[in-house]
Amino acid sequence: METFCADVITNTEQSSTRKSLFLLSAIKDFWIIDSGATDHVCHNLNAFTTSTKIEPILISLPNGQAVYATYSGIVKLSAKLYLTNVLYVPQFQLNLISISKLSLNLRCTLTFTLLNVLYRTIYPARGLV
Repeated sequence: METFCADVITNTEQSSTRKSLFLLSAIKDFWIIDSGATDHVCHNLNAFTTSTKIEPILISLPNGQAVYATYSGIVKLSAKLYLTNVLYVPQFQLNLISISKLSLNLRCTLTFTLLNVLYRTIYPARGLV
């Protein structure tokens, strides 16, 4: 994982561009928890532990562009947390965790506070989400 680091440069425009590129590079490996996402989405095929070619699924990006996901698979986020049915969308520059899909597959409720995300199991959870 890259860290955000900005050098002091006298040219303000060049400095601003460099900071933006560093920040974009740093956030590409992060996952955003998205309440509006229908599916988990990942832009990097190398992040998948397994992937399968699927019938194309039309995906609407936040900028209004429509693209197709043609692969789906499993992404391992930690030793105990796997996301299943993650759509591979290389045109999207971020990774998304769908709250609705996460809640459904973990069989839990999620509560967001200022500093935490709390979950409460409704039923015994499955291993994969």
